[in-house]
Amino acid sequence: MKEDFGVLYIATGKKFISEATESAKSLKNVMPDTKIVLWADEMISIDDSPFHTINLIEEPRYSFFDKIKPLCETPFEKTLFVDTDTFFMESVYELIPLLDRFEFAYCHAPWRICPGENNILEDVPDSFPEPNSGVIAYRATEKVFETIQNWERIYDKKLNSDDVPDGDQSALRLALWRSQLNMTILPPEYNIRTPFPVFVGGNTSVKILHGRNPTLNEAKKRINNKEGIRIYDFFKPGTFLGNSKQNLIKILEILKN
Repeated sequence: MKEDFGVLYIATGKKFISEATESAKSLKNVMPDTKIVLWADEMISIDDSPFHTINLIEEPRYSFFDKIKPLCETPFEKTLFVDTDTFFMESVYELIPLLDRFEFAYCHAPWRICPGENNILEDVPDSFPEPNSGVIAYRATEKVFETIQNWERIYDKKLNSDDVPDGDQSALRLALWRSQLNMTILPPEYNIRTPFPVFVGGNTSVKILHGRNPTLNEAKKRINNKEGIRIYDFFKPGTFLGNSKQNLIKILEILKN
């Protein structure tokens, strides 16, 4: 019998295992009672780690492909999967009741369709943009697992052809489009991609940061220090724009760059 809720990490390579460990520590700081599972290509000591369970990935490819199959091996009824380069600013317990209503939840990728002809899907309209596959909340249902397996098949087929995609997200986009999932879109505060100019909504705070140094460290310091609708560009330290009309030109300039 599956447990109710937990968080899943998948990492291949020492760098990414270390990164996952640091991310999981940030999770434990804000959600200390949450169980965390790691899938990795090597077993590490669980005694000093934030993980409840560590499972071995056999025959890893050391690519995005490695992170797909373990999603179906979750021990939880409701799972939050996060990439290793994430940092939890606040708890996300509110995702638990969301998954009572929806089977699958994710944020849009900053690149609505990633650059490159390999990511263009003629059968999918632009109005159904690319998901970011680094933060996904899902329920353990047959339809969800079928969609994940379809994602794996589509991506594997692309990897074994001349039409190699730049990443796994175009394959996920196609799998979601073809699915019959009851899904929803999370607001960007649940997956703030720090390498890009970011929008934070009013009357809310950022829950999860997603990026690497130096943008991640800069975001940690400043992302929740202000209230209201705001835009940050963490490649430009010190940049903060509120929602006043006087800042409109500056906002447009940052988004242009």
